[in-house]
Amino acid sequence: MWFEYDLFCHINLIAVISLINQKKIDLPLSLVCSGRVKGESDFKGLGELKPDQLLRHYRNKILLNNDDLDMASNLWQLY
Repeated sequence: MWFEYDLFCHINLIAVISLINQKKIDLPLSLVCSGRVKGESDFKGLGELKPDQLLRHYRNKILLNNDDLDMASNLWQLY
């Protein structure tokens, strides 16, 4: 799924992670973060990245652990 760096997408991301956690779907989840690109002053969305930049972001993905999933669920409940 594709979520950008703005608040609207962050809320949707938290909702999806919470749902996955609630349904006890046991798959590895990773975040590929967009936003900052070395040498660029503006934030970039995933769709604005060049193939090599996208690959670099993918290689730097962040694997979510159970604590991350629980935190997203708690944040969704608070929201």
